[in-house]
Amino acid sequence: MSERKVHIVTDSTADMPYDLRVKYGIDMIPAAVNFGEISCVDGLNLNIEDFKYLLRKNPGIIPTTGVLGPEQYVKVYDRHPGSDIVSVHIGQKFSKLFEVADMVARQNQEDRRIKPYNTGTVSMGIGFMAMQAALLAQDGADVETIIQSLDEMKERLTVVAAVGDMAYLSKGGRVSHIQGVVGSLLNIHPILRIDHDLIGNPDKPRTMHKAIRKLVEFAKGFGPLEQAAVVHFDSERSANNLATDLQSFPIQNKDILVCELGPVVATHCGFGTLGLCLLRQRA
Repeated sequence: MSERKVHIVTDSTADMPYDLRVKYGIDMIPAAVNFGEISCVDGLNLNIEDFKYLLRKNPGIIPTTGVLGPEQYVKVYDRHPGSDIVSVHIGQKFSKLFEVADMVARQNQEDRRIKPYNTGTVSMGIGFMAMQAALLAQDGADVETIIQSLDEMKERLTVVAAVGDMAYLSKGGRVSHIQGVVGSLLNIHPILRIDHDLIGNPDKPRTMHKAIRKLVEFAKGFGPLEQAAVVHFDSERSANNLATDLQSFPIQNKDILVCELGPVVATHCGFGTLGLCLLRQRA
């Protein structure tokens, strides 16, 4: 048991609903979303409903995302004086959020330990790891114990998603991570697998109906599940149906979370996106 309290921080790409963050006592570092010359801060002056309104009002503009300055990280960390911090972030190959957290941590270690953690993934994949870290912290675990647990968890965790609109992924600058998804394929709904700082493209169905079927097949083949979440962007009915499908699988925790993507992640995948965050049972 740690002699010092450990507090868990994540970033807004974890897509954790506010009530879930409150339940687990997890703080959040926001990221920026830019509509042309208009810059917003996710979770502060931009929520998901505002984001949808701006997208529909400005159909010719595909937003971009960015990282806030180091002072915003310090502001969040300073809300927890006297505590060590494990800061759980999106994969460092996908964003500079982890890089800035690491820089801030190295410059602010005088009276506490700040340990940024690269999850190698996105969305509720990050959320699952932050929740696990928070439970351990509540039980008195120290920073090293929490990191060891997250390392083990990372090997059993993946995010798989059917992209709603490839134009968002393309113009958002993320296509370079995906072999073979270019130009003529912008009308498809590719299946993306995201873990270990890699984005794979196991399939390229041309309809969302087929893409959802591929998600279900992937979940079945991933192995007996410990936990799962369904994430979506403006597709709640399909997400709930997908969660119902998962409940028929061998899964330890039948309470499957259904969460809407936040503005930062939604910027890169568009309306109609559906995804699964899957945690495999231990062998």
